[in-house]
Amino acid sequence: MSHIESIKCPVCLVPFDTSKKVPKIFPTCGHTVCQECLLQVLEMDRPKCPLDQLKFGRDFQTINAFPTNFLGKDLLEVRGSWSQCESHKEQNKMVCLTDNTLVCAGCVVFGDHKGHDVKLLSDFADLAKIKRDELQTMSDKFSKIISELETPLENKKKTRRR
Repeated sequence: MSHIESIKCPVCLVPFDTSKKVPKIFPTCGHTVCQECLLQVLEMDRPKCPLDQLKFGRDFQTINAFPTNFLGKDLLEVRGSWSQCESHKEQNKMVCLTDNTLVCAGCVVFGDHKGHDVKLLSDFADLAKIKRDELQTMSDKFSKIISELETPLENKKKTRRR
């Protein structure tokens, strides 16, 4: 099983897809859950991220307010386009960058793509993990900034109530 085939919602542990299990991002923390799990969260009295318990603002009351994780969705579409090579009856596990097409090992060694610039599809999964980690780091920084900004605002509100 490849890395891409094992991309699952961390809440229900069902693989993401492009219909009911669309990957959605919590803007406060950057975590991604499937659309179905997000709908369950939105039905809660005090909705919060099920992974880190961070609450999100009133601007996020509907499923459409949560952005789709397009990197995850793009990976799912790539996974869906994996096919078997018609010439060699092998699974296409590589991308020919010269022709921008999926190819099997037989095509690269013996076929029309011999000598072309080729990369393993798993290399793209590794790149996606790096990008996801970078996004998580940015999200953590934004969460910290938001937290630092909320504290003075809460203190001002308390001061005004007195």
